[in-house]
Amino acid sequence: NTSSVVQTTYASKLTTNSSMYSPSCSSRSSYYEAIQVNVHRSGLYTFLSKSNMTTYGSIYKDHFNPSNPLENRLDKSFAGCDRRQLSLRLTLGTSVTYILVVTTFSPNVTGDFSIFISGPNNVDLKNISTRSVIQIPYSSAVQSNYSSELNMSSQTYSRDCGKSKYYYQTIRVNVVETGYYALSSLSSMDTFGDIYKDDFNPMNPFENLLSQDFWKCIWNDFTLVAKLHSGTTYILVVTTASPNVTGNFFIAMSGPNNITLDPYTQSLTSCFIGQECQFYKKSIGVTLDDILRDEIRPNMTLADQTILMKINAASTMIMFVGGLINSILSILTFQNKDLRQVGCGIYLLASSITSFLTISMFTVKFWFVVLTQMDLSIRLSVVRGGCVSIEPLLKLCLYLDAWLNACVAIDRAILVFKGIKFNKQKSQHIARWIILILPFCIMSSIIHEPIYRELYEYSFRIDNSSTNVDQTEHFASFA
Repeated sequence: NTSSVVQTTYASKLTTNSSMYSPSCSSRSSYYEAIQVNVHRSGLYTFLSKSNMTTYGSIYKDHFNPSNPLENRLDKSFAGCDRRQLSLRLTLGTSVTYILVVTTFSPNVTGDFSIFISGPNNVDLKNISTRSVIQIPYSSAVQSNYSSELNMSSQTYSRDCGKSKYYYQTIRVNVVETGYYALSSLSSMDTFGDIYKDDFNPMNPFENLLSQDFWKCIWNDFTLVAKLHSGTTYILVVTTASPNVTGNFFIAMSGPNNITLDPYTQSLTSCFIGQECQFYKKSIGVTLDDILRDEIRPNMTLADQTILMKINAASTMIMFVGGLINSILSILTFQNKDLRQVGCGIYLLASSITSFLTISMFTVKFWFVVLTQMDLSIRLSVVRGGCVSIEPLLKLCLYLDAWLNACVAIDRAILVFKGIKFNKQKSQHIARWIILILPFCIMSSIIHEPIYRELYEYSFRIDNSSTNVDQTEHFASFA
């Protein structure tokens, strides 16, 4: 009974400009086209192809990764000798993005093809393929090579911000001549590689990541093709497809000219909340650590810092002196008992004290960040203590001052509303209790920060044939 079946037709062609991938990661690459499928009605759908080529197809859920053709794959259709066309039959749901990948049984085959989709309703089809840059020419002559190993003492990071404990090694790549270069690995492990421009931050593996033109299946030896520019520092990060894997590896690089490979490791500390990679999520505002991190020159005195850093230091001290004078005058003013006959005066006296504590904690926080960045020999226990305690205390004072100002507004509103019936003694009594209870309420709302705030450390050492440089940096990054 086909009366309720709706058919959708899609026609296209595979050309030499089409994208390429290896469907089995063990054979030569074939041209393919990725087609996004959006379903309007859930049900059973049938996919059939018609072509002069022997076609092969797979369907994926949410995302298709040509470097990992098994990831997210729901079903596949293998076109053998007896059946030259793909045939898929599976249940699809609405509100889910599907990707149909059409390729050929043999490599480097091009031609026209048509896809016929039958089901309870029509579907939307969209070509989401991009031109394959694996066709970019580059010299295949090996110009440089590098061999090393990942072991239990190697540094670790979260490569995909999902799993942790990926052992990795960073290699500095110095390019003499601009052009396309190929980086290939050979190892008994399933290696994975990324290229970064200028610097690599293991706590943010997506920062400075250079878009690669092509990479092979992640459970085999990787091959990267990217355009590298002379005078620019690139960082090659060699890791594994799965966590907790160690072993030897070999890197061969080919291109228009020789390049130098200098291994180095990093030694940095970072203060953050929660698990690694969680601070990539967007939040409201930025922390003082984020603002100052890139402005401070390590292992230099304040006189050798940038003009912007000096302006920040001077502004902070001016704010501290101004806030100190304002707080002292406010405290002296509200010491007068006549001004504290109602709760409003008590709130303002307490607010004067918290304002002094807030500007003091801000100044302490500023100089703590500056000094721990400038003097990298400070013990980690000191850095860890400041990481855990200073910012939560600063937030406590800041929130307490804001709540006290809100209490002032509420008390004045009640005074205006009740007029002569306003009970001054009751207002004083309530104000004292609120001032006593409020710090505990605020602290309970931010108690997770000192508990989950951690200090993350990794080392930095540059090794090459002519120089050895040891360097330690401290920077803080919060979620």
